[in-house]
Amino acid sequence: VPYISVFPVGKYVLLAMELLLKAAGIGLTAEVAGLVCADAGNAALAKMLRLLGTAAILCLSVPMFTALLECITEMVGYG
Repeated sequence: VPYISVFPVGKYVLLAMELLLKAAGIGLTAEVAGLVCADAGNAALAKMLRLLGTAAILCLSVPMFTALLECITEMVGYG
């Protein structure tokens, strides 16, 4: 496959690893905070914290999707 040697795979791998570590940290923090709120009797706040954690992870993943689209456009030949 001649296309593999053309792309700078290193920066995409580092970006993905950084994203995964940040997403895991945000997810764990939101889940623990949600569990604490649920144990304290505030289920609505717990649900909102989990939702905001998910939204933060989605916002964090936008650069990864951009890099993926750039890679696809380079493969197809539009870039």
